[in-house]
Amino acid sequence: MNRFKTCSALIVIILWSAASICAESQPVMFRGNPEHTGISESKAKFPVQKERWRFKTGNIKRSTPAVVDGVVYVGSHTGDLYAIDATSGNLRWKFPTGGEISSSPAVAGGVVFVNNDGGFFAVDAVTGREKWRLKTGEPVPFNHRWDYYQSSPAWVGGIIYFGSADGFIYAVKAQTGEVAWKCKTEGRVRSSPTIAGGIVYCGGMDGNLYALDAASGGLKWKFKTEGNSFFPLGEVQSSPAVADGAVFFGSRDGHLYAVDIATGQKRWAYSHDGSWCISSPAVWNGLVFAGSSDGQFVNALDARTGQEKWRYKASSRVFTSGAIAGGEVYFGAWGGEVFWFDALTGKQRGGAMAEAAVQSSPVIADGVLYFGSDDGYIYAVELPAPRQLLSTPLDPKLLDAYAGQYEMGSDFKVTIAHDGNKLLAEILGMGKVELLPLSETRFALGDSPADLEFVRDEQGRCNRVILRQSGFEAALTRR
Repeated sequence: MNRFKTCSALIVIILWSAASICAESQPVMFRGNPEHTGISESKAKFPVQKERWRFKTGNIKRSTPAVVDGVVYVGSHTGDLYAIDATSGNLRWKFPTGGEISSSPAVAGGVVFVNNDGGFFAVDAVTGREKWRLKTGEPVPFNHRWDYYQSSPAWVGGIIYFGSADGFIYAVKAQTGEVAWKCKTEGRVRSSPTIAGGIVYCGGMDGNLYALDAASGGLKWKFKTEGNSFFPLGEVQSSPAVADGAVFFGSRDGHLYAVDIATGQKRWAYSHDGSWCISSPAVWNGLVFAGSSDGQFVNALDARTGQEKWRYKASSRVFTSGAIAGGEVYFGAWGGEVFWFDALTGKQRGGAMAEAAVQSSPVIADGVLYFGSDDGYIYAVELPAPRQLLSTPLDPKLLDAYAGQYEMGSDFKVTIAHDGNKLLAEILGMGKVELLPLSETRFALGDSPADLEFVRDEQGRCNRVILRQSGFEAALTRR
């Protein structure tokens, strides 16, 4: 795809919507922690948003990255596990597993753990050499499309938990690969196990959510989804999240469920009107965030009642899981976008773009957004710190010098007007937006994730304006 066209399209979309490893490192895994709440401690910190690098894996990239001590670990449909330098984007090593990887690595004690349909692998995080591998059984037959993800491992107390296409949920000793226990289900296990309070929660393609004793694998309870006419089993591919005494997960039957962890009884079920909820929920500040497949939206629900608090209508399917960082929630979509929003209000705060569908869930580490795409690339995008507005008003004469009409070709026009002590930008399709001063020449474009910089000549005249948004920039010339 032409990058200029991508840039222009993304600008219009956003504006129109107004919008070195050490053993002591903390374990890192899919969804950020064993409870799978999706919370990151990182915050945006760069002055502007820009793409730091992209790394070509050579095939579809649906594995979610794990970032530890300046290294990005990620799998690919090539069957390779990659270690990529987080600063430069250069390859440190790659390890061949012999089968497609659409699970996400876990890293603990200087070892990278990854799962695929052929087995489970433990790899030295520094050298990329195999430490051990466990061969799992043949995949349970699955007579349907859209089997996009494999179960991702979770590490707790020296035990690795994961699900397998052979229909078992496993607990394996991280040091040796010895199986501590395994629990048989009646279908493939694509959900990633969640561990909280000594209990393992994991969904199955048989439509059950299992609650197992983490030490023995003994069944505490299981919850059966409702199913529907198209998917009577109510297959669970979503990975559970545990918070506030409940476990939250989605199903192919078109519901997001909240189940009481003590009793295994349903608290509530939010309907996606028949649209799959493959997205693994994120939970923060009393809210549950998830995406919808054919429904093409992301929303926030009250964790206690299941009542919808806000919704964003996307332009494509959302299979990815939400990531929470700095009070914002991040999602990827099939249209190649990664969007992020104020987690409390749903107001869009930014966006980035790939060349194909984003089905790898976003990860934020050290102020950088990482995600993979079906274009085969893993992306690293630096996130801008919150904008600081000027506390003193600007000279009205200065503002008057900026008024006029600016164009980029014949399709994109911005009209700037000076109204009292304000500058207003009028953009085709969205009306007038107040420009908020960041400096004497640079202005935030209202609440949207974009800003304008006016370029003056030696005589103080302004003949050009630079529009910056989502790592791109475009120059508009004064008419």
